[in-house]
Amino acid sequence: FVFTCAACAPTMLLRHTDKTWAEIAATALYNLQLQSDHRLFFHIRDELQRYIERHWQALCGWPQGQSHPGCWPWRERLGRTLAQHLDGFLCGPVRGYVGLEPACRWSSVAAADST
Repeated sequence: FVFTCAACAPTMLLRHTDKTWAEIAATALYNLQLQSDHRLFFHIRDELQRYIERHWQALCGWPQGQSHPGCWPWRERLGRTLAQHLDGFLCGPVRGYVGLEPACRWSSVAAADST
């Protein structure tokens, strides 16, 4: 988010900024963990993608169903992001499941996922 207070500008501004797919996935997985009493792994298609679809505007900040400008279809980009950021995500014990690495450094992941 970008926030400018009314004392610094003529009007207060609160704007949702674009998120990287690593940030979107991490936020979704974290929220899924909270809602599931801290379960560690979630099915990518049945749980993670559905969560992102249900909370698209809040997570992504662009119109429903659209990918980030200049990006592949969003499900493909999400899958590629999960595969590329092994320091931020954990492969589940069964194929198709993913979890959030508890000790990951999201500043380095976010910087690397600029596409």
